[in-house]
Amino acid sequence: LKIFTSHQVQQLNWDSPGPGGGVKVVCQAGAGKEERSFEADKLVLTVPLGVLKAGTIQFNPPLPAEKQTAISRLGMGTLNKCCLRFSRPFWPTTVDWLGQIPSGSGQWCEWASLAKPLGQPVLIGFQAGAAAVAMETMNNEHLIASAMESLRGLFGKGIPEPIGAQITRWYSDPFSGGAYSFNALGSTPTDREELAKTLAERLFFAGEASHPMFGTVHGAYLSGLRAAAELHANSCC
Repeated sequence: LKIFTSHQVQQLNWDSPGPGGGVKVVCQAGAGKEERSFEADKLVLTVPLGVLKAGTIQFNPPLPAEKQTAISRLGMGTLNKCCLRFSRPFWPTTVDWLGQIPSGSGQWCEWASLAKPLGQPVLIGFQAGAAAVAMETMNNEHLIASAMESLRGLFGKGIPEPIGAQITRWYSDPFSGGAYSFNALGSTPTDREELAKTLAERLFFAGEASHPMFGTVHGAYLSGLRAAAELHANSCC
């Protein structure tokens, strides 16, 4: 299996003329952004819903109206994590989750502890919705300070400073456009079914947004198995 990194997909031609048709993927590759293309009989597309909603990939011909409607109606949500490592745990290590009602909606309402499952002095704080999008404009220093203010409200001012941090910014990531999909107002389960439908017996769709167990790793994995089975059945008949 060949895996190509640093190849940004620009265009996907999925209805090529000729016997049996085919697909052609046009990319910008490398630091110089040279154009490079790949051709195949069939293709499994697994880009996140946020990328499809952003329209950064040009489909030729355009996707059918029903699939475009499904993409438009489904929502792409943002849930960011701030992972803080400490020299020692200062919270109850017998529990996995710490919760609070924050002063602002979606701000540090949940903390997950890795002390029990992994034996590591690590807390993972969550920011959701509009608060998660807003936090992406903050630099790491200010964001960590906000997280620590929340923790001091729970455990007192004498807790130690973190010795390491890792922070996600899913909304501003052009290759994600959010953390995972959700059922936005006006969407229905049939939208996910429409998103998962194969086109022209050669373009197959997978990803968490195309599965009933959306918003989960196992949903994404199961969608991949489904798309692979569809492709295999289509190739064998």
